[in-house]
Amino acid sequence: SGVRHVTTCKGKDDCLAYLVFEKSAGGMEAKTILAKDIPWWEVPNTYGNVKLAWVWGERETPEPSGFFLWFKAGFPGFPHTHTESYNGIVVQGSYKHWEVGEKNVPVLPVGSTFWQRGGAPHDDSCEAGQDCISYFRIDGKFDIQPFQATKK
Repeated sequence: SGVRHVTTCKGKDDCLAYLVFEKSAGGMEAKTILAKDIPWWEVPNTYGNVKLAWVWGERETPEPSGFFLWFKAGFPGFPHTHTESYNGIVVQGSYKHWEVGEKNVPVLPVGSTFWQRGGAPHDDSCEAGQDCISYFRIDGKFDIQPFQATKK
């Protein structure tokens, strides 16, 4: 807070920067992570189709945190729920996000945002052609439970 700084975009391509300002015990802290240094890890049982990268906060605590999610191009997704609500921003690719039962789901281009209510069954997928990357800010502990619709 109150520290002068400069953010620039060099090159012929558009730039996308995401800034997070969170208070910690020591006050506000600046942190920079180069894209090539983001620590990705494969999500178990997704057969190389899904990776996560935590960039701030802690996954296992009830405090807010932020992470990137990577889907392989063409990943069809699977219905699931999370305990906590979250906000998402599409960074790369053609992403889809919808609640179970929703019809005519639009493709979300880069820069699109969405919100998901905790506990609501939903799905996410990535259209063919380019891998998808999205950024998420979750309000508390990250968890995921597969969702199976009951037959009537």
